[in-house]
Amino acid sequence: MNIKGIAKNHSLLAKIFEWIGICIISTFCSILLWQMIFGSNDITSLKWLQLLQSISLFLIPSIFCAFLWSDQPADFLCITKAPSWKDICFAIGIIIVGLPAINMLSNLNQQLVLPDFLKDLEIYIKEMETSAEALTEQFVKADNIGQLTINILLMALTPALCEEFCFRGTMQNVLNEKSKNKNINVWVVAFIFSFIHFQFYGFLPRLLLGAFLGYLLVWTKSIWVPIIAHFTNNACSVIAYYIVSKKSSINIDDIDSLGSGDTLWVGILSCFCIGLGIYFYLHTKKSAE
Repeated sequence: MNIKGIAKNHSLLAKIFEWIGICIISTFCSILLWQMIFGSNDITSLKWLQLLQSISLFLIPSIFCAFLWSDQPADFLCITKAPSWKDICFAIGIIIVGLPAINMLSNLNQQLVLPDFLKDLEIYIKEMETSAEALTEQFVKADNIGQLTINILLMALTPALCEEFCFRGTMQNVLNEKSKNKNINVWVVAFIFSFIHFQFYGFLPRLLLGAFLGYLLVWTKSIWVPIIAHFTNNACSVIAYYIVSKKSSINIDDIDSLGSGDTLWVGILSCFCIGLGIYFYLHTKKSAE
């Protein structure tokens, strides 16, 4: 049975329910598989759970829905166009240069205080984020290059690939079919991307990261560019934790605070460089066309 495009004329609401249904079934199967094979709470088992969840929640539904919603699923997901080296270097460069800006925005985000009547919620959110940070530190812990490589594959490559297929490849493109305002679609998907991570005190930098990844797809028409940018962002964090664990003279807090506090000027300079880099990239791209 050929399922290509059988649901392409469905309404946006129908496609949302189709997406949710596929996600529920796929995620349920992945959890069942994990329980059958592992079923424990040690770090190795939890790493496998994260891998299975990323694939079942983001990648599988994206590919399946692309077949349902388009006669050309590969074109729908924007996987057929190979990115140029210029696009790749631009994406990686902006991510690396933008790390102090992300730290600055993260520090600003953490200064936000909820109203008094939401005090209990604020305490709960902080406790959840503290627990998440502790678990992340356990996940990225590596004693050698082999373990670091596994962490890069698990914590950097897998989420970059799966999440970009989901948010930019599928979600943003299906919105583009319903609305021609690509700017709104980019920001709507970026909001969902940031919100679904359920980390309130990292919402703002992740929102802007999501918007940049969305615009990369708009500018390049290739899903591989935001995947590479997303991977670079994740890999920088994983590698930074590894370096800090090996160098007792380096504190991870010093790295995370670069761009805020006494080094606020670095964060501001980073923002300026991002703006300048995007301007020249778009200018040269327009001239080439």
